[in-house]
Amino acid sequence: MEVTLPADLKNQVDQEIAAGHFKSSDELIERAIPMMTNEEKDRHVTAAAVHGGAPLILNFNLRHFRREHLEPWALEAQHPQIS
Repeated sequence: MEVTLPADLKNQVDQEIAAGHFKSSDELIERAIPMMTNEEKDRHVTAAAVHGGAPLILNFNLRHFRREHLEPWALEAQHPQIS
């Protein structure tokens, strides 16, 4: 499943990649972390999900992945033990 980012954000990311501003995917994730608005200690998870094109984050602590923080990235969070 392909992630659809908001047009302005996708343009910004595409421009950064095209300009060769990233030497590796790790660097892309590191640079994306400050743009995340979820719990600070879990922003690397959100950045990695966006970079990897994941539509979903599975996590036991959904308080750190609230809908309003994930929607701009076309992500959802779900508890792994849903019924």
